[in-house]
Amino acid sequence: MVSRAHTEKMKIRSWVVAMRARIPMTAPAVVALVPFLFTSAVQNPSLPKAYNVDEAYQIYSLLIPSEGAYKNGNGTLIIQEETVSWPVAPGCVSAQAADRFKDALASYAKAQKHMWRLERQFQIERPYKLVPSDTIHKFFNEHGPEGWHDFYREYPNSGGFIAISPVGFNQSKTLAVVYSGSSYGSQGAYWSFHLLEKGKGGWRLVPGVTCAMVS
Repeated sequence: MVSRAHTEKMKIRSWVVAMRARIPMTAPAVVALVPFLFTSAVQNPSLPKAYNVDEAYQIYSLLIPSEGAYKNGNGTLIIQEETVSWPVAPGCVSAQAADRFKDALASYAKAQKHMWRLERQFQIERPYKLVPSDTIHKFFNEHGPEGWHDFYREYPNSGGFIAISPVGFNQSKTLAVVYSGSSYGSQGAYWSFHLLEKGKGGWRLVPGVTCAMVS
């Protein structure tokens, strides 16, 4: 039996893909989405295993300070404890990047089949709290976007919350693919894939992503 959550998520994915098809891909495409839909991702009924990949936390620590929820608040940052899953749709990565990151993209697709539990291994300046997805979702399941009022009463000055996917790596762990984003209430939300390369100075972002989801 297909769950209602799964059905709704597939509707959202189909709509996103259809919208992307309408947008010229000569520049990063932006797809408008309702933020609370992303807080209602399908949940894996099994208990998530701890995600202990050192390189992944290096990447997270690089990306998180650029997220809207990080910039918008000055209190304790809220990070969803479980990873999120979102496939790389056709057209979201340039042909050149898709070829170069082929192995990392395959690893990313494989990693999305599981939900993982994030650990306190982030190296960021703001204090943060890992909050279970069910706790975050409860604010929006009954009241939709109006749930932000209760969210900010519970987590004042948080700036919203951040959610991230597991990371896909090539075999040598020099190339990586990850999906991350944040929702922050009336100010909107932003979600995107990221391509990264590891050099002598550590991880850095590289071009090749051609779409993003915003509201």
